[in-house]
This record gives sequence, structure tokens and C-alpha cells, in this order.
Amino acid sequence: MKGFMRMSLAVLFLTGCLHQMDAQQTFGSFEYEVNNDEVTITKFLCDTAEAVIPAEIGGLPVTAIGDSSFEDCASLTTVNIPDNVASIGRAAFAFCGSLTNLIIPDSVSFIDDYAFGFCTSLTSVTIGESVTEIGYGAFTDCSGLTSVYFMGEPPTIENSLLFVEPSELVIYYLEDKPGWGSTFDGIPTAPFTPSSSWGIYSIYEVNGDTFADTGSWLGVLYVDLAPWVYCYDMESWLLIPEEQIGEDGGWAYASQ
Repeated sequence: MKGFMRMSLAVLFLTGCLHQMDAQQTFGSFEYEVNNDEVTITKFLCDTAEAVIPAEIGGLPVTAIGDSSFEDCASLTTVNIPDNVASIGRAAFAFCGSLTNLIIPDSVSFIDDYAFGFCTSLTSVTIGESVTEIGYGAFTDCSGLTSVYFMGEPPTIENSLLFVEPSELVIYYLEDKPGWGSTFDGIPTAPFTPSSSWGIYSIYEVNGDTFADTGSWLGVLYVDLAPWVYCYDMESWLLIPEEQIGEDGGWAYASQ
């Protein structure tokens, strides 16, 4: 009887392991798993310099970027995070030494420890308004980082040391968001007000160039030469028709 029970437990254990293996699936350049009808990206195959994370796979939303899923992708220069991702895992993009600019959408609420640590080419980061907690060393040793734009109130940070190394870093926050002081995690801060908007979308500047983040519509656009705009998702220039152009604070914009 005891032998039968041991065999039964062994079969159950093996079945569980096989079930876990079956849960690991591939979609394009991504490996993923499904839990409770939500998709977590578990690995990027590092086969392209520009990673466009899908908003959904098989009709299910991509809501999490898993631990170490992009770690050590040395050739990765650009990542597009969809606006239904809620969490970014521990060391998810650590040691991505060619990643230059980063936009974390408003859907994200949690960024885990070392999520973007040691991304030495990273110069600018925009952090969405829903981020409420950032883990230890999330941007540690990002030695090229000069500007971080927070769209919301100051998040909770674990044990400080969120930013370690960049000596020229300034943290910018929206003037109408409460809770900010003269420093954040020991880094000097400064208020900013978007000078204008591109339609319903906020614009921001990086090294003198102006961009609009249109989210799931057209992604990030270069808009300095509007009505000609460069769409990074499509890797091409677009001419917005005259009938779709309006004015908002002196900036041309397109209706969605």
C-alpha cells in the first residue's frame, strides 16, 4: 500500500512538472506563461535591437514583464512597453547596455529591484503616473542617466539607493503633483510643465528633440517636423492629413 502511495505521489509530481513545462510558450521573440488569463513575458530571445512587447497574446492581455526576462540583452536599443503592463520584474532589463531611452506607461504600478540596473547607455526615463513603488537599485549604475521624468506623485522606494552612480542626474516632476521636495533619493529635483501637447498626448524633450507618446495608437512619435512625424513602430515618416491637424498651444496635432 505504501509503495502504491509513493508511486501515486510520484505520478502527481511528474504531472505537475509537465504542466509547468507546457505553460512555457513562445510568441515571436518572446517566451511567456499564462496565469489566471493574464500573460507574463518570461524571456526575450535578444534577436533584434528593437523589442515591441505585444499588448496581448492569444487574446489575453500582457500584464507583467517577468524577472530577468530581458537581462543581458546587450544589443537591445529600444523597448516598447504596452499600456496594460502592470509590473516589471526583478532585474528584468538589467545589463541591457545599449538601451538609450525608456518610457514606462501609466499602467505600470510596480518596478522591482534592479529592474533597469547597469543600463549604462540609458540617458532618459519617463515614469508613468501610476507607479507607486520602485524596488531597491532599480536604476543603479545607469551612469549615462541625466533626466528622469515622473508623471505622478513620488513613489515609495525600498531602502533608498534607487539611483546610484549618475552625477548629472536631475529628477523632473509635474508642478501639479503634490509630495515632491527639493531632492528625491538624494537626487536634485525640478518641476516642469509640458510646454504644449500633441493632441491628447503629452510631449517631452530628450536632448533637444521633441517626442509624443501616443500609447497603443502609433507608439512614440518624433514631432519636431509636424505635420511630418516619424513613427518608430512603423519605422517610417507619416504625413498627417490637413483635415486632421488642429492647434493646441501652438503645436500641430492629429486626431486619433
